[in-house]
Amino acid sequence: MRFQSFAVIFIAIILPISMVLSYYIQMKSDTISLETKYESKLNNATYAAVSAYQMNSLNTQRVAGESILNYVEASVNTFHTTLATSMLQSNASKNRFKSFIPAILFTTYDGYYIYSPYKAAVPAVVQVKTPISATDTLAADNGQTILSADKEVVYMKDGTNTDYRIDNSDTINNKLRKTPSEINDRDFTTKIENAKMDYSYKLKPFIYYSCRYSKGNTDFVASYSLDNYLTLYGQKDGKSFSKAGYGIDPNDVKIDGNFLVKTAKREAEIKDSTGKIIRGASLGSFLTYDNSGSINIDSVDDYYNDIKNDGSSANMKFELVNKDDIKSYIDDYSHNSKKGDKSNINNEYYYAQVDNNEYDLNADTNTKLTRYQTGDNIIEDTINLQELFKKHKSGSGYDPEQEDPWDSKLITLNGSDIGELRVTYKDLEITDPEAKKYYIKAKYFSEWVRDNLGNTIQEKDVKPNAEIQDALSHDIQGNYDSFSSDTKIFYFDSNNDPSSEISPFFTHKTSVIKNSIQQNLNAAISNFNADRQVEIGTEYTFRMPVLNSSDWDSILNNVCMVSFMQGIPTGYNRIFNSYAIVKSTNNNTFVTPSNLYFTEEIGREEQSEYDYHRLDCPKLDIKDKDYNKELEGDRSAEFKYDALRINSLIKNDPTIIDDGNAPVIAFEDDTTHTFYEANLKESEWVIGKKIDKPEEYTAGNLNDTNKFVTGSLIKYLFDHQNIGCYDCIISGNHDSCVQYYAGNLWPTGKTKDTKELLMEYNGAWYYLDGNKYTGTPPERRVLEEYGFSVAGELAKRRQALFNMLGKFKETQYKSNDYINR
Repeated sequence: MRFQSFAVIFIAIILPISMVLSYYIQMKSDTISLETKYESKLNNATYAAVSAYQMNSLNTQRVAGESILNYVEASVNTFHTTLATSMLQSNASKNRFKSFIPAILFTTYDGYYIYSPYKAAVPAVVQVKTPISATDTLAADNGQTILSADKEVVYMKDGTNTDYRIDNSDTINNKLRKTPSEINDRDFTTKIENAKMDYSYKLKPFIYYSCRYSKGNTDFVASYSLDNYLTLYGQKDGKSFSKAGYGIDPNDVKIDGNFLVKTAKREAEIKDSTGKIIRGASLGSFLTYDNSGSINIDSVDDYYNDIKNDGSSANMKFELVNKDDIKSYIDDYSHNSKKGDKSNINNEYYYAQVDNNEYDLNADTNTKLTRYQTGDNIIEDTINLQELFKKHKSGSGYDPEQEDPWDSKLITLNGSDIGELRVTYKDLEITDPEAKKYYIKAKYFSEWVRDNLGNTIQEKDVKPNAEIQDALSHDIQGNYDSFSSDTKIFYFDSNNDPSSEISPFFTHKTSVIKNSIQQNLNAAISNFNADRQVEIGTEYTFRMPVLNSSDWDSILNNVCMVSFMQGIPTGYNRIFNSYAIVKSTNNNTFVTPSNLYFTEEIGREEQSEYDYHRLDCPKLDIKDKDYNKELEGDRSAEFKYDALRINSLIKNDPTIIDDGNAPVIAFEDDTTHTFYEANLKESEWVIGKKIDKPEEYTAGNLNDTNKFVTGSLIKYLFDHQNIGCYDCIISGNHDSCVQYYAGNLWPTGKTKDTKELLMEYNGAWYYLDGNKYTGTPPERRVLEEYGFSVAGELAKRRQALFNMLGKFKETQYKSNDYINR
């Protein structure tokens, strides 16, 4: 009877509870499974979008009108298409999922885009019905915004549902200049408050990483970038200024030698009957004019060609200016050493000058001197001309015993030996010409910033936007960074090197970028709550999640994409709310040490015997420890997608299967059926040059599979015909022997117990995240394990890194105007 009672109790009470628990557990499991799937789909879609950005950035040649904006728009479209496809929806249904995407953030080199829905005034457009001729400026399919006679945008009026259209028979240009009253005042307006508003998903205007600083008579805006590029414009002491360049510790750069400043020959003096000069010392004899009347000034290359051809450059000379005197030429566009110098009055060559209040010393007050070299031009022309001169002197046709046109015509006002500028950075010589330009420009720019803003502007002088200021007062979560210190963020020296990630400048810059991104993302997602028109069937408040420090580290130091997905019901009163962050580490808009590959010798016409390595790879050996030989570098983004995967090796004896006994005679890229010679170097088979006719190869017809046996051996052959190191480039499975930290390289070691990687920085040991290590100092260094000299190896790698970083920054960012428009 008692067992029957227990059975009844179990059936009546325990069984329902277990069923409910089982159902609950199953629902929770289904919810977790569904959220995991959504998380995976969101990550995959974001990754696909960033991959599309990288492919466009690397493989598309820059043409007129091309910009990062096009790449970002394509990436966003890839994101939505990939997400819809993964959700088992057709591409046509992808708009359904946009209602769960409140915002997408795309950070670039010097600013960011936010993709989100927002209201915007609808402009009236010309819509051409038939294709128009190539001479017209309108796009036949998209139309063009109508402008009023005063060139104001003409909007569709609120309540109007039709666009303004014309066909090809109308006079397009006249229509574009009509006023609203001439078109139809009931349908059109130039007042945005009366315009029809459109709510749709689109990229918002580009936002720079910028901040305003104001103190006393100084008021300016600083625009930052992901590295140490800085743009400044504003006023100081009542004078406007606009400066842009790379910030560094100027004391790290040492310059020795002379700069070359262009001069021009006077025209003949013309005097009146009384002897008064009415014209003279003009620069016009050097300038030439084209048919439109525009002034053409010879470039350095033109000058070089004129000299070779014994041509017309007798009207131009260069003045040698020592590095101690060049600063005023570069910074202030003036030549202080020559102002009022009466001793130069009879010299037939004069330098150019920008100061409109300075007149030619031997002319009347109507003749003004003109400057045709900026500070950057002086630096660039000096390096270019010195490099051309070096090539000329080292050429096979040069005979030092014969009269040389360069010696007779490349004459300056104060000597003929133009020499060569010697530039060192952190006591290591910079040998690449483009890198020289970078470090010289960065030195003088940084000195200008330090001398003019360093002592006047502190971090507390930041003028944040009203929204950020309000958030700083009320935000208990501390999402925004506040600026309250007395740190002189623009005083560049050894304690504040803008290229170092531990400098006050760098810390402040990242806070500026973080606050700006957070403010605009908050606004975009808040507006999504207020303005969205798609009903998702549940009450949900979209909000920006609190990002952790590692998330911000990815955003603030890389080109990256952050996609937010929220509001999808996943069961059991749960709503999916997540985001995905994917970094772009391989693009043409940003360079870091991790983007660079190094080797002892880059292959050019023939296959190189040296592999490419990352900077921290211990296999980046220096042959015979010749520390006088320079390492060469390449940028991975420029050739990574062109790498050839060599899949197999060919052995000439099919009866011998053992790899150690069968000689290798060729390699094959079996994806393209391309063969390469095999060379044995230091007991290792390496890839040689391409075999053009495999059927006529000396070892036999390589296409005859009956005579040879293949074996698996994957190698990657990159541009310049260097093999990519498998350990550091392909698999990433290697022990780092150096680390880039605080703008420099430092040797690494491992803890004795946990084998964690450390780096030695200024006599102390640190973890790779920058925290100090206080335990027992490591007993070994990776460098020493491989038999390297720590001092020699570090100097070698440092020099190569400084050369390559300077080279790519100079060549890529001479002007950043093209980047986002």
